Amino acid sequence: MRTFARLTAAILAGLLLAACGEGDPAGSDTTATDRTAILAAAAAKRVLFDNSFGGEAPFVTVDVVEVVGRADEGGSILFDGGVVLDAADKEVITAALAPLTVRFVPTTITVDGPTPTPGRAVLSLSEPVTDSEMWTITTGLWCGDLCAIGGANEISHGSEGEWVIGAPVGPQWIA
Repeated sequence: MRTFARLTAAILAGLLLAACGEGDPAGSDTTATDRTAILAAAAAKRVLFDNSFGGEAPFVTVDVVEVVGRADEGGSILFDGGVVLDAADKEVITAALAPLTVRFVPTTITVDGPTPTPGRAVLSLSEPVTDSEMWTITTGLWCGDLCAIGGANEISHGSEGEWVIGAPVGPQWIA
């Protein structure tokens, strides 16, 4: 039942996001609304589906790092010079991750060490970037010392205009 509720929430968030974005990642710059929609879609993809648990999200609480960083060549996210999420970003990301509890945390968050809090994950996001051939976004999800996954995914528009976070590209990592 929880999986159905999460899937329904993700679909509803996708429909909301479809109404927000008008830009074309293959041919133009993204708008602030597009950026927010892409961040939310990437958060949902990483937490609810591409999380190393076979698409089942065992999380109750997701701490989202409130600074959107920049991706490095190795698939990690660097926060120096990053942009703090605004209220609209936080609202749409929270909706995309429903029904999970979402908290926004600073980059200096202390992780739990070898014994993580059960049901808790920490999500980090990068700014969407393009190399003139495709748009990508990098995400990272931590849920314990031996529980983490991340890397970049391609970004495109779906058939109904919604933002779609697609296949992994470049270096990926998992613990």
